[in-house]
Amino acid sequence: MKQTAPLGNTFSVCRDTLLWLVYRWALLKIRIMKIVSFYEMAPGALSKVMDHYPVHRARLDEFHARGVLLMAGPLGNPPEGAMAIFTTREAAEEFIKGDPFVTNDLVSKWRLVEWNAAFI
Repeated sequence: MKQTAPLGNTFSVCRDTLLWLVYRWALLKIRIMKIVSFYEMAPGALSKVMDHYPVHRARLDEFHARGVLLMAGPLGNPPEGAMAIFTTREAAEEFIKGDPFVTNDLVSKWRLVEWNAAFI
């Protein structure tokens, strides 16, 4: 059994409180909202995808290397669209603004959705 002074061990209480606060901050940091982008392919886009894929892939790699794109890929087989998970809305919007799939009209519609992931 731990011996304490009549008013308790102030250092121990402060240390425990500090550890609890750091733990809570870490949980909040981990669970920060992510942004999921969804693309819908335009009619006839599938035949044009490979013309623009190398530049699109280089952009994916760049954003992933920067740490703002966590994962991305096509949806369906054959692809009907795509999704990507970004760390911020700003990164998602920046990616979409310069994505050759969007600028060359291979994407008919896109949207961004906030996602509070329980597990990654």
